Amino acid sequence: MKRVRGFTLIEILVALAVVGMGLAALITASGRSTRNAAELRDRTYANWVARNVLTEIRLEQEALGTATRRGEEELGGETWAWEAEIREAGIPVLRQILVRVGRPGADGSIVTISGFRLNEPQAVLRQAPREEEQE
Repeated sequence: MKRVRGFTLIEILVALAVVGMGLAALITASGRSTRNAAELRDRTYANWVARNVLTEIRLEQEALGTATRRGEEELGGETWAWEAEIREAGIPVLRQILVRVGRPGADGSIVTISGFRLNEPQAVLRQAPREEEQE
């Protein structure tokens, strides 16, 4: 009698189960990677919007009072809601600016940055006269 060599049904089922578990893990990792890339993109865009708002406030020529400003910006084909809170800093001539950026209508922010600006940009800090000026 001739012996037939090959795989048994149980060996094939075990191999299919191992391949199935590997594919499931690969699909899960791929989905997680896609979500992480989207979150990183959102954080990058929100950071750019926050820095733009902070720069615009720093470039204003008027004196800064304490206030909260809100607005929306278009960036990357999406709309971003921002809030800039201007408040007094520890030094009377400075204002602290907190900028928060998130999705319109969503609770919380994706990015929050902080910066400072002189209350009146044209104000000149008094300096001691230089030696050449004293003579």
